[in-house]
Amino acid sequence: MGPRQVKKWKQAAVVLLALYPTVLVLNELFGWLLPEDTPYLLAVLIGNIAGVAILSWILMPRLTGWLDRWLRR
Repeated sequence: MGPRQVKKWKQAAVVLLALYPTVLVLNELFGWLLPEDTPYLLAVLIGNIAGVAILSWILMPRLTGWLDRWLRR
């Protein structure tokens, strides 16, 4: 028997677990780092690039490793 499929709702829950605090921290951080006159769309793009990088290479690999047994139940 091969590896069990991960349920979509569990995948979504892990993404939310990582995404919500990441967005909160990045919003605060960029509020301090970016000049006030930074265009909104540029600020959103920079935040999205940073968020995707943090989620893809730091948080999601760790979370999915730590939660693997729960994800595959």
